[in-house]
Amino acid sequence: MLASIWLQLSGEEEASLGAVIAMLASAHGTVPFQPHLTVCSPRSNPDSWDAAAEYIRGSRLLPLKVRKKRISCSTTAPMRAVVIDVEPAADLQTFREDLRRITGAAEPPPPHISLLYSVQETGGQPNWSSDESKPKTIAEEWSARRYARIHSRSTGDRHTRRRLDKHQKLAGGAKIVGLRRRRPTSAGEDASAGT
Repeated sequence: MLASIWLQLSGEEEASLGAVIAMLASAHGTVPFQPHLTVCSPRSNPDSWDAAAEYIRGSRLLPLKVRKKRISCSTTAPMRAVVIDVEPAADLQTFREDLRRITGAAEPPPPHISLLYSVQETGGQPNWSSDESKPKTIAEEWSARRYARIHSRSTGDRHTRRRLDKHQKLAGGAKIVGLRRRRPTSAGEDASAGT
């Protein structure tokens, strides 16, 4: 059984980022998913999951706060087609390393919050997934939209300001930790390896 340990956003932050993820998935013919930061992906060792759950319940590192580093893309990792790269803060690194050690998980990719997977409902990949220009354009467009909101803040419009503040929090706070089971892709690959 495949599993991943996720940091999840909560409340309004989760709903807002979930809406962005759903919009991107719909526009590009891919699957939507819950907003999350993958901590690690334990191998098939259910005994370690109990130890991981115990560690999570007692962790004084939670809730964790994270900061956006940049928006990037990948044509080689389907679960990271477009991502918010997260700064590897000391608390986050400690939390990830502790859980990796407890579960025997492989070294995870750098911390990130995915915005778009290049995986269709059928489990296959869309035609654009191997063309670097498509995910790169999507990442640039998303970055530009965020810049436009930042720039429009000077108008003094309260609604714009509130939206911007909420958007800054999206890249800023992960509060709930959970175990999530992942299913393999249609090619039989470990779906959690690319998250």
